[in-house]
Amino acid sequence: MTESEKKTDHTIEVTVPYSATDLAKATRSIIATLRDLGEFARDAGEFYDRRKARAAARHLDSLSFGRGGMRDPLARIASGDWLVEDLDSIEQQLKDTAEQIETDINELSKYRDHLREKYGKKAADKLDTITNWSNDPNDSERDKPWLRDKLEMLVRNARAYDYGRVEIRPEDRQYMEDQLKWIQDTAIWLGRKIDDLNKRIVEIHDMVLPSTK
Repeated sequence: MTESEKKTDHTIEVTVPYSATDLAKATRSIIATLRDLGEFARDAGEFYDRRKARAAARHLDSLSFGRGGMRDPLARIASGDWLVEDLDSIEQQLKDTAEQIETDINELSKYRDHLREKYGKKAADKLDTITNWSNDPNDSERDKPWLRDKLEMLVRNARAYDYGRVEIRPEDRQYMEDQLKWIQDTAIWLGRKIDDLNKRIVEIHDMVLPSTK
């Protein structure tokens, strides 16, 4: 039978454009195309997830306390041998970074659900210990906003001590010594809490954006 069969007694023409072999080839081609589209969709999804992860990692990194930032003057306060420039430095850095820190926390709060879906609630709760303000006195994992607030308080108290020790009356000597000890102890304690915060930031950072090496 030819591909076109014509009947002479009627005006009907039936055309079969492809053979069975051609149809099989077309089907395989469609399947291959669908497979390619599926791989493309997966690649696009992975790229999107990677882009979100990179953004979250940048915001996490921004929340960490770097050695060249407030930690050095904080260490000098802890030693009891600080200068007014150390207090000025912490105060200015808190002011300069306030807007960026607020942006980082807001963006990370948007990422929380994605983190929970991909890594579980424990990971999302760990993120909360970094970004969410906590007034619980028994909370051992202090967050970034809380630590910034306590740093401001420490600077205010250190300035008051500097002002008061210019002329110390005999009856105030013990009070001033107690005040100095409180300032030093608080600075040491804040340093430890900052180290703990940085460790949690590294943990979440490396979870959402593992090293490619």
